Amino acid sequence: MIEKFIEENIEKDLNNFVSFSDLRKRYLTFCKHYDVKPVSKNKFAHDLSKYNVGTRGRKGINYSNITGRHNVRLLPCKY
Repeated sequence: MIEKFIEENIEKDLNNFVSFSDLRKRYLTFCKHYDVKPVSKNKFAHDLSKYNVGTRGRKGINYSNITGRHNVRLLPCKY
């Protein structure tokens, strides 16, 4: 189901950063909409890497404040 989440909610954007928190919130909304049990935070993070969703990184002062993904953006929510 993670593939469907990625397809419906994420696109490449080389000049953007999305926090893990925002990605997770959207994922939970997606799961609720499709009545699917969400995977754990660790599994979700692993799946994002597995499916090459952006590059893992940090943003903020000294790049240490916010974890997330570079080079992706969330599409407008349809749920």
